Amino acid sequence: MKRKLLIVDDHEINRKILKKFLSSDYDLFEAENGEEALSVMRKYKSSISAVLLDLVMPKLNAFGVLEAVKSDQGLKQIPIIVMTQVSGSEVENRILAEGAADFIRKPYNPGVILKRLENLIELHESKEQILQIEKDELTGL
Repeated sequence: MKRKLLIVDDHEINRKILKKFLSSDYDLFEAENGEEALSVMRKYKSSISAVLLDLVMPKLNAFGVLEAVKSDQGLKQIPIIVMTQVSGSEVENRILAEGAADFIRKPYNPGVILKRLENLIELHESKEQILQIEKDELTGL
């Protein structure tokens, strides 16, 4: 069974490019803006392995999505990678400070995206397994 990713970008061509090299490894959801992204995340939160989130979008940008995710216990467990054309340590620091797990620069490098996704998802899944093992469901200890 393939892992599921959410691709969030207001430009259809960017979503098509990402789908082209991600669809062989992942089942994909799509959203055109941050509001749609949050809706999809809430609906499928238990099955989404990661989110690729464009920084600049209409209606609700990546910072708005990250802010909403921080306050939602069910969503903040989903790893988010922000995609951006904007470079500079100030933006990169803010992306990470707002809660993104990582960022990727545009134009896309398929090999880099695939490897970062693989590493991030494996790390997240390992963390979840450790948390489940650490807590005894019967006693709550």
